[in-house]
Amino acid sequence: MKKHLGITGFLIGFIGIAIAVVYKYLYDINLEALFEISLFTWISTMTISNEMNKEKPKKWLISLISILSVIAIAYVLFVYS
Repeated sequence: MKKHLGITGFLIGFIGIAIAVVYKYLYDINLEALFEISLFTWISTMTISNEMNKEKPKKWLISLISILSVIAIAYVLFVYS
């Protein structure tokens, strides 16, 4: 699982960003929340994956990134709802 975390985050981020861009430019529907949530997911999973693949990963950094990304996603959902 730890090997594929970065790839999974990339795929989630890429698909979400692609959907948001297609809807924005082809259908003129604004999906900024999906774009930002996908971007946060992509960045946080890549960072966590890089930290987990180190020889001695810092558990506090992984926890901090996880908590901050959940807070950021909740904030985006609160602002756009």
